[in-house]
Amino acid sequence: MFTNTQIKNLKPKAKPYRLYEKSADPGFHVQVSTGGKVTFGMAYTINNKKRFYNLGAYSSKFGLAEARDACRAARSVVDQGLDPQVEHKKRVQHQEQERQQQELDKNAVTVNELLDYYLTTLSNENTLKNTEQQFNSDVRPLIGKIKARDLTDDDVAPVIYAVVNRGAQTSARNLFISLNSAFNKAKKKSDFHLKKWDNPLQYIDKPKAGDPTDRALTAEQVKTYWQTLNNHTGMDESIKDALRIILLTGQRVQEILGLRWSEVDLDELVIDIPAERIKTGKKTRSGHVIPITPMVAEILQRQPRQGKAVFPGRKDGDTPYNWQSATTAVARMLKQLDNFPKFSPRDTRSTVKTHMARIKIMKEIRDRIQNHALHDVATKHYDRYDYLDEKRHGLERWENELMKITDEYKHQNNVIKIKGNSNAP
Repeated sequence: MFTNTQIKNLKPKAKPYRLYEKSADPGFHVQVSTGGKVTFGMAYTINNKKRFYNLGAYSSKFGLAEARDACRAARSVVDQGLDPQVEHKKRVQHQEQERQQQELDKNAVTVNELLDYYLTTLSNENTLKNTEQQFNSDVRPLIGKIKARDLTDDDVAPVIYAVVNRGAQTSARNLFISLNSAFNKAKKKSDFHLKKWDNPLQYIDKPKAGDPTDRALTAEQVKTYWQTLNNHTGMDESIKDALRIILLTGQRVQEILGLRWSEVDLDELVIDIPAERIKTGKKTRSGHVIPITPMVAEILQRQPRQGKAVFPGRKDGDTPYNWQSATTAVARMLKQLDNFPKFSPRDTRSTVKTHMARIKIMKEIRDRIQNHALHDVATKHYDRYDYLDEKRHGLERWENELMKITDEYKHQNNVIKIKGNSNAP
């Protein structure tokens, strides 16, 4: 049998050679390289072929006793009709797979990280703000800490239906759309390792659209809304003023609530909203200019300048009031009225459009006032200051009509000089 002294004294030769031990461990041997390196091995026969299995190099940590144990373990594998080299490769591969899996487990993104990434892809400021708020309130508390790859439809469905069940059908639909986009973008991000992951929303029905948002108040209902706004004590005056401007101009709620003083020019009597803050801006790459009429000017002039925002929220003077909070405030105000139709600030736009049509303001001018997407060739190249006089005249006509509807005749004596001519139809 081999001894440690014998192995230490083995000398290299011109060619590598093997030295077998005659013992109860068949095939056990050492191999000596031309450089003097000693390696333990085992010779065996599998499928009528003689093979050699490397047990390991001789060292202070892997001596004769350890090599003999390794030989006996390998021989037991052969006795089972298996090839120890093949089994060793399988074991190494399994260990590597486990290592890789542990690495993936360590670096696997959570739903929160997935949502964070998606928010960085949103360029529209209002969309970003609204989506982030909905994620924070409806998604993160429920599934934010779950590893994205482990997420199933059983996890996501309660998130969507919790919003449906509280009666916010449109919000639920919007949340579904945002989450679906977030999951699909995450699948395409290589370092998330979600390429083969199934988006769980494919197994969930998208919530149906809620009640049509194209609701328009009658003239009598507009009067009730305006007067209730004047008399209501449970709402900040600045929000009331923002809602008045929305009714006076027919603009989108987020665009008026998000007004910055840098966008307001009371000398030239225009509001100039940059492309990144309007719904159509990403497509048209053009901002939107809104003429300031007398009542709008009066409202703007009485706003205290506390920061960058014209209608700041309670956080600071630079952060605009949130449109969802405004929607809630209007709902609370109108709840005290009997038989008033379901109405939110977003419906103001449809109301203004309807009444502008009633008083015969041309459709093209209505569309330009409200910054509807126009697809004719000429429109693609027009300057946003084009049609300014026509838009101003249309808004003046609507303001006069609104004063008649709401009995706000006192403003007729508070005329602010309007620049430019007003001969548009």
